[in-house]
Amino acid sequence: MKKILLAIGLSAIISSCATDEKETEKAMVKDVRIESNADCDGINCPEISISYPKITSEKVPSEKINAVIEHRVVAIINSSPEEDTENLSVNKAIDQFNEEFEQLRKDFPDSKAGYEAHIKGQVHHQSEKLLSIKLDSYMYTGGAHGYTAINYLNIDPKTGKLLENSELFKDVSKFTQQAEKLFRQKEKISDTTNLSNAGYWFENDKFVLPNNIGITDKNLVLFYNPYEVAPYSEGPIEISIPLEKVKDNLTIL
Repeated sequence: MKKILLAIGLSAIISSCATDEKETEKAMVKDVRIESNADCDGINCPEISISYPKITSEKVPSEKINAVIEHRVVAIINSSPEEDTENLSVNKAIDQFNEEFEQLRKDFPDSKAGYEAHIKGQVHHQSEKLLSIKLDSYMYTGGAHGYTAINYLNIDPKTGKLLENSELFKDVSKFTQQAEKLFRQKEKISDTTNLSNAGYWFENDKFVLPNNIGITDKNLVLFYNPYEVAPYSEGPIEISIPLEKVKDNLTIL
């Protein structure tokens, strides 16, 4: 049985200022919380807890923004590419998650594994040019261990468009070079050592930015999830760069 709770809070999503003299408009955000207990009579029933921000302001394209957020939440629940879940709602994705577990129980009645889906979303940064959403997740659908990940969504608050990572930078090539130096410093890899020889998975030994780049009020965050460029045992790799060091190359400040 699903329980949906709406916790209403105020958060500044976008400034409607044309000049610094005008007052900043604040948009309303609802925290959507969904907890699901499937109709399950065993002790290893699916555990589902999901929360994510929902924009309600009429001053921004809230419908488009919310669709971007919910689309990613659905993709996480289903562990599927977003193009495969385009027309799926969050509630329907949860139903499918529970159905998959029920099918597993029928196919393997002696299995002790229980499914888990935990997602917590929050507004990470908000300004006139950018709305950055962070989604922390933990998924378990059997196997030796679950999978913990972080997804960042960088959205243009004026259009509701999900920004590609390359759109965050004026010169993405220049930033990539800067990021590689920081990556090597953090992972203690010399400038002369091939990344593959150091145990990292970069195609053709060419450094690339992570799939997830987040923006906070003070830092730009590069986040490589487990398995993205290194074995699971290495865990995630996170590099925080002060905005002051990269602001001249950012399009969203």
